[in-house]
Amino acid sequence: EKRSQLRDQLASIEFQKLNTRQESERIQKNIVKSPERIKRELRTEQRQLEKSREENAAIKENLRSLQSKLEHIEKSESDISSVYQLIEDIEQEFVKCKSASKEQKKMSAAIKAHASLTKQLLSTKKEMEKQLQIMNDRVARLKKQRDIKKTTLNQEEERVLSEMKDFQNLQKKNNNEAKENKKKD
Repeated sequence: EKRSQLRDQLASIEFQKLNTRQESERIQKNIVKSPERIKRELRTEQRQLEKSREENAAIKENLRSLQSKLEHIEKSESDISSVYQLIEDIEQEFVKCKSASKEQKKMSAAIKAHASLTKQLLSTKKEMEKQLQIMNDRVARLKKQRDIKKTTLNQEEERVLSEMKDFQNLQKKNNNEAKENKKKD
């Protein structure tokens, strides 16, 4: 918008310059050739020419200033375009960060849930290890009791076998005595 305003001002200044030249040429055509009048008009024309030159110099300076401003505006537009691009890139990164933050929150919740589950599993594992130890102790006691009973049973069996042998021997002896007594009778 400023660029078009500056261009309009530049065109307006160039138009004024052209009008000034045309006016000067028109006036010169209407000049009557009287020496005194020509001198006066010449002095007037010289003053006007000097004034026109000063205006022309001022217009040229104004034109240079406007061109410099136009260059600065164009550079600023380029810089602004770069800044807009950077802002878009930043916004995209911000969206990515938001997405990553949401993902991190989900992962954090999942980790907490897994931590709770892990805690429960560890507690269950400890409880099962205690029960296993209790069972192992019980099995060891039962084995000990079995071994004691087995030893006792073996001893009892040996005693019973010994008594049976003694009884059989005694029975044989009694049978032999009965036979001998029968033979004697």
